[in-house]
Amino acid sequence: MRDLQSVEEVIITAYEYLDDMSRRDISAVWARIALLMTKRQPKQRGKSSHNTGKLSFDDMEHMMHKIFNDTANGIEDCGAREITEATLGMAKIVTILLQQGKRRGEDSSRVILRRLLVSKDMKPNRKLFQFFAGASMDKLDRFDARYLSNLAYAYALIDYVPEFDDGSDLFDHIAMNAVDIHRKFNAQDISNMTWAYATLDIPHAVLFEALGDQVVASKHSKDFNPQAISNTAWAYAKVGIDHPELFEKLANHIVKTDNLNQFFPQALSNIVWAYATARVHHPKLFQKVAEAAIQRKTEFSNSQHVANLLWAYAAMGIVDKQLFLSFMPTAAKLIDSYTNQGLANIAWAYAVADVDAPTLFNAHFINKYAEKGSGFEIEHYRQLHQWHLWQTKEMSNSRLPVDFQERCYDIFISEEPTVSKLQDDVVAQLLHIGLETKEEVLVGSGYRIDAIVEVNGKTFGIEVDGPYHFIGRSKSPSGSTILKRRQVSSIDGIELVSVPYWNWDTLGNDEVKKQEYLRHILNMKSNRALFKFFANASIDQLDQFEARHLSNLAYAYALIDYVPEFDDGSDLFDHIAMNAVDVKAEFIAQGISNVVWAYATVGKPHAVLFEAMGDQIVAYEHLGEFRPQALSNTVWAYATANVPHPKLFEKVANYIVDSKSLDQFQPQHLSNIAWAYATAQVPNHNLLEKVANHIVESDILDRFDPQALSNTLWAYATAGVRHPKLFEKLANHIVESDSLDQFIPQDFSNTIWAYATAGINNPKLFGEVANHIVKTDNLDRFDPQTLSNIVWAYATANVPHSKLFKKVADAAIRSKGEFISQHVANLLWSYATMGIVDKQLFATCVSTAAKLFDSYTDQGLTNIAWAYAVADIDAPPLFNDRFINKCVEKKDGFVIKDLSQLHQWHLWQTKEKSNSGLPVDLQERCFNAFISDEPTVSKLQEDVVAQLSNIGLDPKEEVLMGSGYRIDVLVEVNGKTIGVEVDGPHHFIRKGRSPLARTILKRRQVPPIDGIELVSVPYWNWDKLGKDEVKKQEYLRHLLVDIKAEFNAQGISNITWAYATVKKPHPVLFEAMGDQIVAYEHLGEFRPQALSNTVWAYATANVPHPKLFEKVANYIVDSKSLDQFQPQHLSNIAWAYATAQVPNHKLLEKVANHIVESDSLDRFIPQNLSNTLWAYATAGVNHPKLFQRLANHIVKHDSLERFKPQEFSNTMWAYATAQVHHPKLLKKVAEAVIQRKGEFISQHVANLLWAYATMGIVDKQLFLSFMPTAAKLINNTTIKILPTLHGHTQWLCVEKEDGFETEALSQLHQWHLWQTKEKSNSRLPVDFQERCYKAFLFRVPTVSKFQDDVVAQLSFIGLDPKEEVLMGSGYRIDVLVEVNGKTIGVEVDGPHHFIGKGRSPLARTILKRRQVPPIDGIELVSVPYWNWDKLGKDQAKKQEYLRHLLGWKIDNE
Repeated sequence: MRDLQSVEEVIITAYEYLDDMSRRDISAVWARIALLMTKRQPKQRGKSSHNTGKLSFDDMEHMMHKIFNDTANGIEDCGAREITEATLGMAKIVTILLQQGKRRGEDSSRVILRRLLVSKDMKPNRKLFQFFAGASMDKLDRFDARYLSNLAYAYALIDYVPEFDDGSDLFDHIAMNAVDIHRKFNAQDISNMTWAYATLDIPHAVLFEALGDQVVASKHSKDFNPQAISNTAWAYAKVGIDHPELFEKLANHIVKTDNLNQFFPQALSNIVWAYATARVHHPKLFQKVAEAAIQRKTEFSNSQHVANLLWAYAAMGIVDKQLFLSFMPTAAKLIDSYTNQGLANIAWAYAVADVDAPTLFNAHFINKYAEKGSGFEIEHYRQLHQWHLWQTKEMSNSRLPVDFQERCYDIFISEEPTVSKLQDDVVAQLLHIGLETKEEVLVGSGYRIDAIVEVNGKTFGIEVDGPYHFIGRSKSPSGSTILKRRQVSSIDGIELVSVPYWNWDTLGNDEVKKQEYLRHILNMKSNRALFKFFANASIDQLDQFEARHLSNLAYAYALIDYVPEFDDGSDLFDHIAMNAVDVKAEFIAQGISNVVWAYATVGKPHAVLFEAMGDQIVAYEHLGEFRPQALSNTVWAYATANVPHPKLFEKVANYIVDSKSLDQFQPQHLSNIAWAYATAQVPNHNLLEKVANHIVESDILDRFDPQALSNTLWAYATAGVRHPKLFEKLANHIVESDSLDQFIPQDFSNTIWAYATAGINNPKLFGEVANHIVKTDNLDRFDPQTLSNIVWAYATANVPHSKLFKKVADAAIRSKGEFISQHVANLLWSYATMGIVDKQLFATCVSTAAKLFDSYTDQGLTNIAWAYAVADIDAPPLFNDRFINKCVEKKDGFVIKDLSQLHQWHLWQTKEKSNSGLPVDLQERCFNAFISDEPTVSKLQEDVVAQLSNIGLDPKEEVLMGSGYRIDVLVEVNGKTIGVEVDGPHHFIRKGRSPLARTILKRRQVPPIDGIELVSVPYWNWDKLGKDEVKKQEYLRHLLVDIKAEFNAQGISNITWAYATVKKPHPVLFEAMGDQIVAYEHLGEFRPQALSNTVWAYATANVPHPKLFEKVANYIVDSKSLDQFQPQHLSNIAWAYATAQVPNHKLLEKVANHIVESDSLDRFIPQNLSNTLWAYATAGVNHPKLFQRLANHIVKHDSLERFKPQEFSNTMWAYATAQVHHPKLLKKVAEAVIQRKGEFISQHVANLLWAYATMGIVDKQLFLSFMPTAAKLINNTTIKILPTLHGHTQWLCVEKEDGFETEALSQLHQWHLWQTKEKSNSRLPVDFQERCYKAFLFRVPTVSKFQDDVVAQLSFIGLDPKEEVLMGSGYRIDVLVEVNGKTIGVEVDGPHHFIGKGRSPLARTILKRRQVPPIDGIELVSVPYWNWDKLGKDQAKKQEYLRHLLGWKIDNE
């Protein structure tokens, strides 16, 4: 094939040898045709046994049909390579045909190929490609990385996503298989795969995360060619998947590249576009690309590349003037080829960069806008308005036509402002300091200013700059922020000041500090020139200033946080210090306090000045002149400035200790004093004791704000001063005052850290803090140090709280790129210590931990190693030669604990993982440290040993094994050595039953390394036996008899089934039996019933054993047939995997397919049916064919008399949860349950009615029939299902008020609307109404592309649409318009507003449509997605549709 040089030659040769060609040869035909179609066809044909003269069209068509049919007919017999090659070849041919279009006089091969591969509507032949997709489905698990990526690439080329009957699509399955083998993907595979998903707009988060991790873990960035780098970065940005490490790795690789000559203009453009779109800050990358682009600007011949390049720099706020100037001629030359978006982007980019471009922005440019007319989208109009402001107001250049200007302006101001909590807080503080504040003020330029105030007759605009005003999490403002700041100041004549979020966050909840901050920034802005003038005036006279004047001058400038600098490089504070030292003896107490406070506040730790002032204080005979605030400010200043002066601290401490009373000290003074002594590392125990006693004995805690409380606790813990009464009193105050809402993240961290560090336990405080953090919407304002300190505190204090650890893990995964080494080490050590193996957290942190290698402390390095050893998560990028070399480098600094942890890590690496370990000399040091701890024998152990002796065994205690571990007791039983671990309370978390990390690690490492079996005698089992020696001896006999290995398959099944049935989930037994199953080479010994009973037992007993479930699932999936499995077996298996929360998709897919394809449904009893449906709905495995088949069976073959209430309830709950609509089933079940309503309990009633409501099925007879039953059961109803009921729900809702979650409160709000607005019935109490209303508003509205399009078209037909309008009822209307004086709500109903993305509206859609019109007094109309989709991209049709929709409704009025 490679020798053939024309499409015709390929066809003739393939036809001639078709019968002898393999599947691989035939697939290669299509690949060769695709390649040749991109080249100019030679006139001379190659060799062929056919006559190579001009073939007739009919002959050519006959040959091609024969080849095509042979390919299609044989596709199911093809392997991965052949399917992929044929599909990709045909996809490329289709792409070429569609791109080039029909040509006059084109050769017959193209005409025939178009007929075969392209449909009449000029789209790919979807039936053909759907058929190929189906053929590949059953073989995807045999596709390697290359073929998976090429298959995805092929379908992306033709913009087609094949869907299957079960609701899944080809790309779901490709992703699932790709994730399983993601470590085998090379650079090109990753590029192709991510490009394909991004091109089709499929943001598969798991796939992108896995492939991103693979890029980060790869040692060979050079494997990525320019195109691969460009496509990969573009793909992640296009789908909006955040992966900071990936972007960092690719950027660093580009920066390190000698030159970018191999990067085409499109690649350069796409790369910076991707980083700008993903908002990833990397200045060196942008500098490198700018230099390359400038050198090669003449190669940029595509307008889209130029527009994207310049837009990216502007969006990132990077104004490279040389870049913008260099590209001016190129941009101007391409003016006729820009798209609407490209034209707007170019204009906006130059406006941001503020680089005048008269050769670009001229009459031709203006005419181009007029020519493009109404084709611009909303965002483009906004950009053009800002460009117009720049041209006319800033540059005095050409302008847009008046009507077009007005349109841009109207759209620019049409966006509804949203006010953040940060802005609310800033405005509140502005009002507190007496300023009249106007919010969201529309100024002449069209911008809205967050807040406007008048200060000393001058107008200031205050911009409350949250995180989205900056690039990523950096402090670099975005292009939009830069442009607004510049244009408002120059056009509207308003000076803008910024309140950046990071400054505000540091102020915590201290309103006084916030108000002072605002005064400062406004005074600085209004009077900085004045204060500089004053500084200049004072500089020559400072030698005439008295001490009082010097201190007051420094104090004044500290108040406004301003240090005036002079031309000689010095500043005012340098000169004040020099003069103050000369007159130090003249300083009185208040003057000293003021001057040192001022220098500490502005960050000027002038050592000579501080020493002189400190000496002056020490020289005082008595400190009575110092008021409490002066003393507090003084020591605070020395601690803050980090200037040591031990004698000063001693003098102040002695004075306070000798004082009769501390009543004159305010809480802030006491907190600052304690904080200062701890920070300065001069902990005076007598002083801290006195302060603590005063706090404990007085009633001043109500005057402590959260910062004062947390700083006080932090100080005592840091200073190592243990004062249990103080800690108890503060903990009780925090818990009882219910003030946690006022705590900022730092307060939480300091407080909990203090209790853990001080070793003082307060379960209530730890519980309250954890619960509060868990309820927090998100932890975005918790920085990495705060997150790591919190979990470190809970781990150190040995306080378990699974929800807290889960919440923190999720937050840490999102912000992993911001962690420093200490944070990472503490975080992972905490999870390992608590025995919490969050695999995603540990896997995610591998790349971050490896990147920080050079910055770990000795302890941090060993903590990381030990944590991964406990978690048993392999991490080759982290634990390699570099890690070992780092350990060798630090070996002299390791303490015994570090060496012991390294020993356990070494065991894990060498004995468990068969990896390289530590050098021999370091191994020996670690081993010796590990065994150096002298064993202690507890009374519990003595008792166990005594009973072992009494039953005739010869127990040996504290036996040192080869691994280095000591076994509590070693015994020989029937010739087998068994280790007995006497597990007292200190082997478990909080003296409970969850083993500590060291217990877990020992149990795991000893058996494989030392070759002995370990058994545990936990303290709670021994305690139950009391003093009965006979029972103790019997217990030990049972424990030690080695029968586990003698169990056969049926025995294991029977014993686990028995324990689950009698509700005795014995963890040791279940773990042993599970391990035995996992150890089986093959599960052929297990009959179907045994497998079914076994997994049922583990799920019922709630005993996790992931490896067991994985082993069983793999065995069933690999089985050729499930014909030997009875319905009960299949149902139990599905139920078990769903209940155990280990939904194995391949297993459930296989079971579902078997049920659908077999004729076994007549043998399913109702429990089997309902359990199966419940399992698939619970596991989230979508299989419409299964649900349809079971529904049809129930409707046709079952009278429903055998269904129990729970089975009815579970069945309908499953259909509602899975969103599978089956009207006949719903009707039949409703008829059956009405007759048997008296048999239902509360949970069944609630689930049943919820299901019908959720499916939008309003069977009035059903709801009326169940009203008495529901009312009778209301006292037994859970808080989650109350909102589905009515009657005397009102008083029970109040009784259960504190237990409602957000979703339940939202439902109650809708019930309250129904009762009070629609029915005029009883209402909830006002305060509870408000809670429900707020919960209902809690959801943040999201606007779809569909809605954006509808709004744009409404604007184009002359309406003024308002989006996401909050109505009095609490509902948000997608779009509100005025038509002929009448308000109409337009609901943009996408697929998720309907059941199963069909056309039957969901309950929430029905309820909104019904409640809004009568309550809010507006009419609602719907734009359903299927109607809109039919209109395609035809804007005229869309506008006509909307006119008709709105006008028709009005005509009918």
